[in-house]
Amino acid sequence: MKIGFSTDVGLKREINQDALYVSKQQKFPIIAVADGMGGHNAGEIASAIFVEVLEEYEKILLETEDPIIPRILNEVFEKANNEIFKRSEIDESCEGMGTTATVAIIDWPTMYIGHVGDSRLYLYAGEGLKQLTKDHSIVGEMLRNGEISDEEANNHPQKNIITKAVGTHESVIADFSEVELDDGFMALVCSDGLTNMLNSDEIEEIISRHHEDLHFASEELVKKANASGGLDNITVILIKFD
Repeated sequence: MKIGFSTDVGLKREINQDALYVSKQQKFPIIAVADGMGGHNAGEIASAIFVEVLEEYEKILLETEDPIIPRILNEVFEKANNEIFKRSEIDESCEGMGTTATVAIIDWPTMYIGHVGDSRLYLYAGEGLKQLTKDHSIVGEMLRNGEISDEEANNHPQKNIITKAVGTHESVIADFSEVELDDGFMALVCSDGLTNMLNSDEIEEIISRHHEDLHFASEELVKKANASGGLDNITVILIKFD
């Protein structure tokens, strides 16, 4: 498995409130992107808390004999939600903070996915990018209900308004799924700072052209997003399974 990643503050923000996580271990690799929101620095705190909880549960995962990964993934979201919500309750500067979170845990050949918000996970298997996560956003719901087209969704004034986040309420219900992988498959995990600036064709073109150097490909995606406006923090993780 090869991994490349890049994160950037973008051209309009002062602070990078995105956080990413890439495992150093190969037994059950974990990849995650969290895009924080709320307050001056609070979004940065929320996404950092999520990653801290993820690291804690990675240790549990590795120490558990025959771990049930979906259960552990669910516990990650529950614990992170509790930690972020409690912090926002006791710290005025963190009031209302939250974070998106998209997590993949790999137990070859299965990839387990947990997701809240509008960060995304795509699978690329040579037949175009396939989005495996569902955007928890006003525009995402309108698109799924057939109220607007893909083109209208790309330019909708409310496309940044999410309907669900980790830590904004006492509890959260994450989406969970799994997919079977094969050699040569690739995955992309990213924040909306990428997908709001580039469409699927533009992303796919860069991935297909630079799939032999994932670090370079991730940097090229960030550069292209900035060249297209860079309105938000941009985080990209690319994984190639071999």
